Amino acid sequence: MVGYVGLNGIRHGVLQGCELGYWIGKQFTRKGYMTEALLLAIRHAFGHMKLHRVEANVQPGNTASIGVVKKAGLRFEGIALRFLQIDGKWCDHERWAMTSEEWKDPFGPRAKTAPSAAPKRRA
Repeated sequence: MVGYVGLNGIRHGVLQGCELGYWIGKQFTRKGYMTEALLLAIRHAFGHMKLHRVEANVQPGNTASIGVVKKAGLRFEGIALRFLQIDGKWCDHERWAMTSEEWKDPFGPRAKTAPSAAPKRRA
């Protein structure tokens, strides 16, 4: 298994949102896999699930994860103080989010190529 992406805490009704959860094995980092996986998960959330908002919460020192949410198009919203308990300690997290109005589908019909599409070889 390369990694995991989940749409967690899905809320319908007046909220219409979810949180992105994700991880990737160390040997698969920096290859674009997680960025593409997040983009596909966001596409599913806004398309098939008809959600309005997707959020991700990232530890401030996790520069790789912050880079991934930036590449996926989420915007920084602020700091959630003592958001999650990790190893018995309450840790702050950066809050990143996107709404369906902000979403620009890189895999949609208007996209030139998918983000990970390999260049075509000339014969």
